[in-house]
Formats: sequence, C-alpha cells, structure tokens
Amino acid sequence: MRRASTPPRSCPLMLRIPIDLDKLLGQPSHGAGSELPSLPKGVVRRKPLASGQAEHFPNTVLTTSRDLGTFRQEYARGAPSSVPGRRRIAYGADLERPLAGGVRSPRLLDSLTNRGGAKMQSTAQRAICRIALLLAMSLLIPLKALPKGSPWKLALHSVSYAGVWRGQAYLDIDRFLETAKSLGFDGVMIMAKEPHVSPLTYDDKARARLRAKLDELGLELCILAGYTDFTGGIDRGGIPVAEIQAAYVGQLAKLAADLGTDKLRIFTGYLREGIPYDQQYATVVRGLKLAAREAAKYGVTLAIQNHHDIANHHDEMIWLLREVNEPNVKVAFDAWTPTLQGLSSQELAQAVQKMAPYMVHTTVADYIRLPRFRYEAQLTNFLPLEPVVRAVPMGTGIVDYATFFKALKKAGYKGWVAYEMCEVLEGGGSLENLARTAKQFIEYMRNLNLE
Repeated sequence: MRRASTPPRSCPLMLRIPIDLDKLLGQPSHGAGSELPSLPKGVVRRKPLASGQAEHFPNTVLTTSRDLGTFRQEYARGAPSSVPGRRRIAYGADLERPLAGGVRSPRLLDSLTNRGGAKMQSTAQRAICRIALLLAMSLLIPLKALPKGSPWKLALHSVSYAGVWRGQAYLDIDRFLETAKSLGFDGVMIMAKEPHVSPLTYDDKARARLRAKLDELGLELCILAGYTDFTGGIDRGGIPVAEIQAAYVGQLAKLAADLGTDKLRIFTGYLREGIPYDQQYATVVRGLKLAAREAAKYGVTLAIQNHHDIANHHDEMIWLLREVNEPNVKVAFDAWTPTLQGLSSQELAQAVQKMAPYMVHTTVADYIRLPRFRYEAQLTNFLPLEPVVRAVPMGTGIVDYATFFKALKKAGYKGWVAYEMCEVLEGGGSLENLARTAKQFIEYMRNLNLE
C-alpha cells in the first residue's frame, strides 16, 4: 500500500487516507472483451484547490472538501454536491475545523483522486467509483463520532428542595438557585407558592431582586410552576370556581412575566364525588378559557401538565385542548403519567407524536412500584393492594426514557427538560443525596443516545 504524500505547506494538517482499491475490491476477473481501468493504490490531493474550483474525476474516488458532519447530512438527503457518481463536485475553502481527538484539519473530505482530469469513459468505471467512494466513507465517517447527549436545555425544579415529602431537605429560593447553578443546570423551574415564590408575598421589589439573582447566576427561568385545581369547590353551589381559578392564573402570569419567563405550568382539576363528570369537565374548559385570556395580557402561555384527574390521558388532553381552543393553551407532557397508566413503550412513543404539536415543556422523574399486601388472618393469606410508587435516580426506574426522548427528538421538540424530585427518594432526602441524584440526571442526559 502506497503511503500518502506530505501535506503541502499552504494547507493546515490534511487528512490522508491511502487506499489500496485492488485489495479492498479484489483483483477484477476480466471477461472477454472487457476493459476495466487500472486503479490507483493510494491517492491524495497534490495541492489545495481555490474556493469554488471544480474538477472532473475519472476512475477513482472524488469527494467534497466539506467537513464530515455536513457530508454525512448531505449524503443522507442526496445533495448533489456529495452523492457518489456525480461528475462535478465543487470544493469549498480550506477552513479549519476540530476533529475527534483534538486533531485539526481543513474542511473535509479532501480529494481522493488522481490528477488525470479525464472524464469517465464507461459505466463500469462509474460503478467502481461509486463502490470506492462508499468504501472511503466507511473509513472516514467513524473519525467523527455520532453526537450523543441531550439537545435540550436542562432545568431543576425547586419543588426538589421544598421540604414537602418525608425526609426532604429544604432550601430557600436563593440557596436553591445557587445549588442548581453549582450542579450544572442551565435553568430552573420555580414553584409559585410557599415556601418558595408566592405571588402574594413577592412584591415588585422582591421580584426584581429575584430576577437579578437569576441573571447574576446565568440561570434561565424556563417556566413558573402554578398549582391550579379548576374543580376546587365545585361540590358547593354558588361558588364561582372558574372565575376564582382564572383570577389566580392571572396573578401567576404576571409573576411569571415579572421574573422573565413566558410560560406557566398549570393543572386541570381533581374529580369530586357526587358531581356529574360532564359538569366538572365543562367547568375546567370554561376556567381554562378565562385563564388563557388573563395570561395573554402578560404574553404568557399556559402549559397543562398531564397530572390531575381530568384529561390526564393524552387522548383526552387533545380533546380538551380542542374544546378550549385558545392559542396560548399548550401542554407540558410528561412520560411518567402514561407509564403509570400502563402504556407500553410503543404506545408512549405514539403518545409523544400526538402531543408534539402542543408540547412546550416536559418535567421528568423516574419511579419504581413497590408491591403491597394486607395480611388476612381468617384466610392465613396476603391480599394484594395497590402498589406504592417511590422515586429513584434517572434511568433506574420503570419509565422508558430512552423511547420517550427519541420520540421527542423525532417530533422536533424544542422546549426544556426539567428534573424534579417530588416523592420519597431512594437514598433519602438529605442535601447530599438530592445533589447526587440531580447530578445523575445530568449525567444520564449527557449520555443519551438518540440515534
């Protein structure tokens, strides 16, 4: 196999790959009357080509001088500048790009051709060129690894440090923000109630100070977390349930805008015994319409999380959104709700595709089910009960997040991914365990393989 020549001085470090096509393809067996060309065993570009220069290639391999990532993308969609077998291939300027392992090289791929300049003479020659280019690609493409990791920004939900579940540590909002920053999060999701940030206790001065704190730390407030229940009080006649909730949402929307975000997470409503379902559903629809108009005054989008009883299944959620029919009412669709509802991985992916047109946010957490039984003495037996659900580190529970995130990417989701520790957690609620679990989430997201 012939060695590649030394790169010319006028170029930075060039990638040289000597290819013995006889060995790769095997010696051709010439039939009667066949005239297959002799193929060069090692070919390199002898000198840099000027920007925009093009040349014909005869019987070997010619590729573009684009970088590998661009080449792969264009090849996948059949762009004419880089598809095997094209007669003319334009060269871009030799601009340096970092490659894997810290190596720097000009825009690739470099020419793997001889300098004869003759046009291809036969179909056989063209076929061999196509084969040779594919072989060259098989050598070149692994040099740049497929991208891994989350394409989305990551946020930490302040409910993770609110002291709300058994044994959970508490941090005030300032210490929470500092913790989120130190752990490596891009932003935060803030609980819009005591003990963190209530619209009743945060006046204009306090809001300005909190926003300045976010700016100082370089954190984004991706969404404000509201806690609505549009059926609360519906079991008592004469209570303006929808109006009360809409007025509350209006205050939350103003708080969100004051703190620098245009999104507010909300819930629908819990079912109340003894009240017809359609009455409760209609109250939620009316309340959401009123709330959307209040939020619109501040340029805020409402993101309904699939959490409360009404419309927590994705199919019913879509029905609800169509009935509400307000442009600033969207969805914060989570994976753990459909998982606990019994959806398979395939059904979860289908749910994401259905929800994708409405999705503006998602909050993630992983869980396991712990079986429970009650001892019945008269039967000398254990009777099954509903399992209890506990939180575990990301990727160790029952939620198929690999499928969920692949489906999000396929659907073109551009929003944030927020992490919450909102249930009794494996390892306890100490600050040390909360930090360790949050770091595991970031590591999990960094190592995502979405191909």
